[in-house]
Amino acid sequence: GVDAASGFGDVNLTGVDAAALRLSSRNGRISVDAVSGELNADTDFGDIDVARARDVTLSLNTRRGLVTFEGSLAPGQHQIRNGFGSVL
Repeated sequence: GVDAASGFGDVNLTGVDAAALRLSSRNGRISVDAVSGELNADTDFGDIDVARARDVTLSLNTRRGLVTFEGSLAPGQHQIRNGFGSVL
């Protein structure tokens, strides 16, 4: 799997094919493009943007931000949570 974390900055990944992606940012945006596998993303104050995902299992959580998703989902359960913001 891949782990990436930031306290005050953005987390950006492109083209990663891993069994599990665990991404977190306390005060920044999480952006992923062209990924597959299990995607766990968590941020306190920041957007989560997922583009061109392929067969992903989602667990996305932001307390204050915008969540956008574009792509295909793997079979199974998925979770998207947003405290104050939109899910698109």
